[in-house]
Amino acid sequence: MLVRKFCTFTAVCCALLAFTVGSAIAQNAPPRIPAPDREPVTGLVFPAEITNARLATSVDYGKTMNRPDLGYAWNYQTNQQLFVTLYVYPPRTGSIPDGPMDDAVLAQFQRALADIYEGAKLGRYDQLKPVDGPDKCTIGGLTFLCTTLSAIQPTTKKPLHTALMVTGYRDRFLKLRLDWIDTPANSRTAVDGFMQTLINTIRR
Repeated sequence: MLVRKFCTFTAVCCALLAFTVGSAIAQNAPPRIPAPDREPVTGLVFPAEITNARLATSVDYGKTMNRPDLGYAWNYQTNQQLFVTLYVYPPRTGSIPDGPMDDAVLAQFQRALADIYEGAKLGRYDQLKPVDGPDKCTIGGLTFLCTTLSAIQPTTKKPLHTALMVTGYRDRFLKLRLDWIDTPANSRTAVDGFMQTLINTIRR
């Protein structure tokens, strides 16, 4: 299993792949302004490499698109086999507590999950179906709302998994989108270990 489950979270119907977002920005917006190495409110850090994953792209949506409400995004990749994007952004109004239980976190989760299914309708995934969740899960000491789905990559016909994780962290939403091709190197155990290292690293 990708993460250790604590209890079933009943939610129904995830954000688009980070490299797709990056491509859209490059084509339809001014030049991308990279996100900072340290997110200023949460203190989360985003180094150039985490284990075998390199920081491929990042974006400051406030400076790039005049959308400070979208915050920042950082996309890590491992040999075109695994893609993970971390989004940190503020609530529209008020503040949010740490953890996954606030209604605002649930709303962000449901919106992002709906985006995944919409992406499937647009041809980004074939045979998309849920595998785990929605549940609460713990990664690197943080508890998220999580779900994992399986699919087929339309161009290569390779099996893949896609996952979504959302929580509140220091008055910001922390959202992760993860896609990985099913290979021996990308076993569920290996991906789980990578995610634990990822969260532990950005919290240092």
